[in-house]
Amino acid sequence: MKQLIASLLLCMVCSAANAQSNAQYLPQDSVKVTNLIKEGRLYLNKQGKNDAPLTLFFARKLLGLPYVAHTLDKNKEERLVINLREMDCTTLVENVLALTFATLEVSGKLNPKYGGRVMSHFGIFAYYLRMLRYEKGQVDYTKRNHYFTGWIENNCKDVLVMDVSGGYTFNVKTVKQKVKVNYMSTHPDAYAMLKQHPKWVGEIKKTEKHLSTLSCPYIPKTEVKNTKDMRSLVKDGDILAIVTDKPGLDIAHLGTAVWKEDGLHMLHASSVQKRVVEDKINLRQYLDNHRSHLGIRVLRRAPR
Repeated sequence: MKQLIASLLLCMVCSAANAQSNAQYLPQDSVKVTNLIKEGRLYLNKQGKNDAPLTLFFARKLLGLPYVAHTLDKNKEERLVINLREMDCTTLVENVLALTFATLEVSGKLNPKYGGRVMSHFGIFAYYLRMLRYEKGQVDYTKRNHYFTGWIENNCKDVLVMDVSGGYTFNVKTVKQKVKVNYMSTHPDAYAMLKQHPKWVGEIKKTEKHLSTLSCPYIPKTEVKNTKDMRSLVKDGDILAIVTDKPGLDIAHLGTAVWKEDGLHMLHASSVQKRVVEDKINLRQYLDNHRSHLGIRVLRRAPR
């Protein structure tokens, strides 16, 4: 009986993978996505026109999930991995945004971007996850947005997110990060896929060379204060990307913005606490506890 159940489960996974453009997931993932979209639609109905906090709504739905790194790198070849059972900081942000886009679309608040094909709610979610995770949505290891600076650049081009780190008319000081990334190409043995496919390192180097020409605004941690201007600039549900000065890297960690009485907090997949948490300490304290954390970039779902 156990063998029969295992065979049926494997068939379901394989069929699902074929149906969703080289995707890999378990049946409980598709069920969870569908149920979350249903909950998101009910939430939107209660919110009326204010759909901005939908990202925070979904992030909170994932609280308590275990932190697990490298969930995308367990195959010999690149697949669109859909895993809502365990997450790291990047996959948490991607899943939350994909759920948000899918919910807005099925609620009639967002026009489809894929030619009007009829798709299931889970199929719509998988589409947005693929577009967020990969340059031009190409499921290819060398096209995956490994560095978050590249993630930001590509998703801003695709009008999925916008970078609000510049402060605009708000009185929030910003500085520029001169991006210099090379960690992946100089540490290929740390990446399972690159160990299996060393020829891909050359493509990674090309991406690193391009990203290292960029200079990006960010808010230094000294400016992360509980002020009217910061509250006007950063909104609940925004993506917070923590800028680092660690050699070869650009961004150290990601999370979702949550304003509380004592200031800005972060909801994130914590490698220290081993789960998705809404931090009790505010973000300024969190940044001050890490010398290599320089400040934050702030991203927001693009209005479309």
